[in-house]
Amino acid sequence: MNTATAERQDIRDLLVDAANLSADQLPILPVIFDRVGAALADRLRTLASALPHFSLHGVESARIGDALDAYDMRAIVGILHVPAWDNRVIVGFDRDFVYTMVEMLFGGDGAEPPAEDERNLSSVEVHVAQFLFEQVAVALQSAFSVVTNARFRYERSETRMDFASVGRRNNPAVVGRFIMQAINRGGEMFVVIPQTALSPLRQALSRIVARET
Repeated sequence: MNTATAERQDIRDLLVDAANLSADQLPILPVIFDRVGAALADRLRTLASALPHFSLHGVESARIGDALDAYDMRAIVGILHVPAWDNRVIVGFDRDFVYTMVEMLFGGDGAEPPAEDERNLSSVEVHVAQFLFEQVAVALQSAFSVVTNARFRYERSETRMDFASVGRRNNPAVVGRFIMQAINRGGEMFVVIPQTALSPLRQALSRIVARET
């Protein structure tokens, strides 16, 4: 890439950054994410002897590629299609999340030492993750119903972050990060929503509301 081309790309990136939605401009979005965690825990209540707890760790703005690269080689992601938004959303679980959920859903109590290797996920673990992506899709649909009537449908999963495409990797997005705790273990879940999906909802998401407790 020559200097002139690089400068033009830098200018385009600056213009995109200037138009970005900041997570701080969407005060109802953390409330919705809180509801996602609560709805997901409720859906898993009847499937395991232990009840997982999901807490929202943070909401931030990031480029899609940067958000995914932070989890490269240590997470599995699911692509959810949202036809009403003409867009897709990425949900991801890190390895500790998957290991913990597999043990919990199969009746484990956390007595065994947690897995610490960096092996590929097994077929069983991938299938459990895919099942959980479907549960997150339902939780997202329920939580976002306060601002939009949109269906979230699970499409596919990926273990390579460079294959988890929902548009250009330098496009802006909002990222919600959750900490899951269960059977004395835990893991991280994240949700990446492209800004293009949220822009039409900006007015509804910008309302000042009392945060739920």
